[in-house]
Amino acid sequence: PFEDWGQVGYTKPLESFIGSLATGEIVWNYKDPFDNTLHIRTSVIHIRHSIDDVQLEMREHHRRFNDGSIEYRHDWKSSISEKMRIKETPLDAAIRGLSEKLGHAEHGFNDQRNYSLQLMRSEKVGPQPTRSYPPFEAIYYRQIFLCVIQEKLFKSEYILVDPFKTTCFGWVEL
Repeated sequence: PFEDWGQVGYTKPLESFIGSLATGEIVWNYKDPFDNTLHIRTSVIHIRHSIDDVQLEMREHHRRFNDGSIEYRHDWKSSISEKMRIKETPLDAAIRGLSEKLGHAEHGFNDQRNYSLQLMRSEKVGPQPTRSYPPFEAIYYRQIFLCVIQEKLFKSEYILVDPFKTTCFGWVEL
């Protein structure tokens, strides 16, 4: 199945998998031939902003992959998520995620004075099938953060372009 990765549906390329193993973003006991479970530590960030008395939360709306397929994220329950690297704390990953994912769209996300960030809770999810790397399953160890942004960071839409896809973010009313 590896030869289809990055070519079919929402799968990521094999190079992405190898890179994630190298950085520690994904942990897999490859020495056990019966272990198909990936262990993934993530920082999940809920990005919020208020306009008058209306609470808004940023959500990933969709991803357009280079093959033309589109993945709509109506079930996505958070703004962004970032895999933690070797020796990285959940807070480090959250700050890196804000900078990498939204710093390209709005440079103010590269400056921590423009937002507040607070750890809310931890949760374990899975094992569950992973769409990025079938036929693996994944157990996610999530650290959930709340990020409140200042007015100068607010835009109605954020668009992020990377080598594999274009990701569009918008806002929903809470």
